[in-house]
Amino acid sequence: MGGFIVVFVILAVAVAIAVYFLYISYNRYKIISKTETSNISWLQEGFNEIKGTIVSLEEQLTSPFSEKPCVYYQFKVEQKKSSGKNSHYVSIIDDKKFKKFGVDDGTGIAIIDLNNADIQIKIDKKDTSGFFNNADENQVRALNKYSQTSKGFLFEKTLRYTEKYLEVGDEVYVLGEVTGREQSKPVFKNGKFPLFVSDKSENELLNQYKIRMIVAISVIAVAVVAGYFMGSELFQ
Repeated sequence: MGGFIVVFVILAVAVAIAVYFLYISYNRYKIISKTETSNISWLQEGFNEIKGTIVSLEEQLTSPFSEKPCVYYQFKVEQKKSSGKNSHYVSIIDDKKFKKFGVDDGTGIAIIDLNNADIQIKIDKKDTSGFFNNADENQVRALNKYSQTSKGFLFEKTLRYTEKYLEVGDEVYVLGEVTGREQSKPVFKNGKFPLFVSDKSENELLNQYKIRMIVAISVIAVAVVAGYFMGSELFQ
């Protein structure tokens, strides 16, 4: 009986998580598909969608791993930890920085303020190091910037590195609220509506959320069917 209860709880949690992701994915899919792309020169305050090319408005950042000039980066390093037969990764570095930048669509330039924005961009660089693959000079240099080392007590730590960045010239998709103007340029920032920025195309984003919805529905269906058969056996 106790085993059945544990499994039912696991199934219930799986359904709850799947329903949450289904709700989020459906809403994002609906908003993206129904919102028309506006020319920046015509933008008014309120909810808008734009597409264009990143231009720099101030001194750029330098990404810590690839050392690329950029307007936004996220650099993450995770270390593998083992406990008995189980292992998992824990984050030892998770650094995000951004500068205000412009998006140019040929009709005008909009200013993008990424503070608290939902940023979904592709990974630009992935790497690993460990016992059979000692950290190279670039990895060591990046770790040292955060007072971290690749060396463990006896052996090299098993690490994985990921870096994402937005650089001048990247094509981006922006969905959110124009909250005002700076130097006559419309400004997108978090306001009544959350700001969403991606370097994926609109079609890529729609396909991404469609796949997430299918996966969530599949998880719900499997969990419900499994729960039904378990319940039937329990009450026979």
